[in-house]
Amino acid sequence: GTYRLFSNSKTFADVGSGYWASDAIDFVTSHEFFNGTGNGVFSPDALMTRSMLVTVLYRIDGEKTAASSGFADVPAGTWYTDAVNWAAAAGIVTGTGTGFDPDGTITREQLCTILIRYMETAGLELDQVADTSGLTDLNTVSSWAGDSVELCVKYGLIFGKPGGLCDPQGTATRAEIAAVLARFVQAAV
Repeated sequence: GTYRLFSNSKTFADVGSGYWASDAIDFVTSHEFFNGTGNGVFSPDALMTRSMLVTVLYRIDGEKTAASSGFADVPAGTWYTDAVNWAAAAGIVTGTGTGFDPDGTITREQLCTILIRYMETAGLELDQVADTSGLTDLNTVSSWAGDSVELCVKYGLIFGKPGGLCDPQGTATRAEIAAVLARFVQAAV
């Protein structure tokens, strides 16, 4: 057969080659898991929302359709409706108690919980490559997220911040989540 190789690399005005997450951003955008935020920018330091995260996972999983999520705050026809429906049907997201909160920002412990639920529903297993011994604030992880945060650290998907902090309630930027998901996809292959 004949094969054509091509580059699907994207360039963004706000992500230079020396930026700490440029390789991860290149990976997730060339695979079209992430898009830019418009006008040729990626907005790496912008906070990631819950709707953005499930949309990325939805793309990674092949954009399968599902029935309505039933979340009152997820109207039909938005750019994230199909992704939320899929994630809710698969048990990857369960909401916040008052809805889905599509514009709510993702904390590091929410990211871990959603990612581990996705791995479980997809039947994925990763090798453990790290331990949690260097993290000094694991006792501040919410009880509902403890196992997920620990697994994400052990799988090498999420690292501590300076000072040995896990920072579970800290919000995650688009660049940080691009780095986590690039590690995840590459480890799951």
